[in-house]
Amino acid sequence: MTFFKWLDYTIGNILTPEVIAILGSIIGTFWHMLKQLDNRIDNEHKELFKSLNERIDKQDELLNERIDKQDELSKKRYRDTTKEIVRLQILEGIESRRLSVSEVQYFYEKYKKLGGNSFVTKKVQEYIKSLELNDTDGNKDNNI
Repeated sequence: MTFFKWLDYTIGNILTPEVIAILGSIIGTFWHMLKQLDNRIDNEHKELFKSLNERIDKQDELLNERIDKQDELSKKRYRDTTKEIVRLQILEGIESRRLSVSEVQYFYEKYKKLGGNSFVTKKVQEYIKSLELNDTDGNKDNNI
């Protein structure tokens, strides 16, 4: 029973209104300090996340611009390659004399849309003229 008497005496003397007030103010002050520290850390995190989001958005914009430029470059390369293929079809067809007037005109129109040149224009005009004259070798100087 002595333990209970000691416990009763200790609790009665320790848990006085003054001690409870002091403990309450210490705990309240500590709680307020922790809350301020937590708010400061939250604000720092918010600023960090904001700057990271801005960086990510900027990188995304740069990536989209780079993709657009590559798309334009790819389209240009595709157009140039197509133009060269059509040019070679026209010149080979003229050289082998296997194209009809309508075929050479079809390929030439396609070639002009891709940005043809005067060399091919001259060759096509000479070829069409030679076909119309029913020339056998396509050489206007040679009338065989």
